[in-house]
Amino acid sequence: MAMTIKEALQKLREFEEAGERVDSLVVRYGNIFIDLRMVQRGLRPCPYCGGLMGMGVIEVRHQDGRSVQFSPELYHYVDAGHPLPKDVVKRLVEIVADA
Repeated sequence: MAMTIKEALQKLREFEEAGERVDSLVVRYGNIFIDLRMVQRGLRPCPYCGGLMGMGVIEVRHQDGRSVQFSPELYHYVDAGHPLPKDVVKRLVEIVADA
């Protein structure tokens, strides 16, 4: 059974906690790097429901060169059931599934 986006995001949070710190905002877990250097402080309202979401960009890189960038708002979109960017979701799930 294929991993869902919700499971992939939960795994990323687990990887952030259990991974090796490469930099104060970069974590390595297995063969992926989670780069949080572009996450910004602050919140903005969701265009769908008005809920507050994080700002900036999270980058997930696989050691084989694949990478994907997404906004912390993806966590909110998944939890709230809002429409998701299919290309980002597909790449993120593939990378996390290989970790």
